Amino acid sequence: LPYVSFIQQYLSQLLEHVQQSPSASNPPLSLESYVHNLLYEVLCPAPGQLMRITAPLSIINVEMPDSELPLFDYNLEDLFALVPTATFVDVLPCAFLENQIMLLS
Repeated sequence: LPYVSFIQQYLSQLLEHVQQSPSASNPPLSLESYVHNLLYEVLCPAPGQLMRITAPLSIINVEMPDSELPLFDYNLEDLFALVPTATFVDVLPCAFLENQIMLLS
């Protein structure tokens, strides 16, 4: 499942939706509502299944591949260009232990 490209599409639409709303400071729903919906109410599709998610501006199709790989479609070269190797090594055990991780730029 291309998690990263799906999230990128969803967040791009969310940003555009908020910027296009008649009063950008007072959108119909708060940003937190959209993010909460995405995190807690959208389930991951079963292997080989297609799921349609209604994003703020359009519908995004998400398909889980039949095979186990690839679950992550982000280029690791870009990851290491953005995050120093020492930081990545520090964060990796937290990810393996399923701890909550917050990265600040």
